[in-house]
Amino acid sequence: MDGSIATLTLLEAPVHAIVEGDGFIARAGCDKRIATCSAKFADVANFRGFPNISGQDAVLRYTSQDGGHEGSVL
Repeated sequence: MDGSIATLTLLEAPVHAIVEGDGFIARAGCDKRIATCSAKFADVANFRGFPNISGQDAVLRYTSQDGGHEGSVL
């Protein structure tokens, strides 16, 4: 905002040209960072992005008897 002028920056070019008088809806976006989830949306309890999701390595692990990956119910 600069006085009564608001500037909107688009992530990608619009499909159709924007002309004066066009209407639109602006929605808050998510950059998948926990800091943004906390500061902007106050919704860390429902955050499901990195680092709280397991990577491919969790799916590719073998079961073992070391107590951590024996295949039992967590």
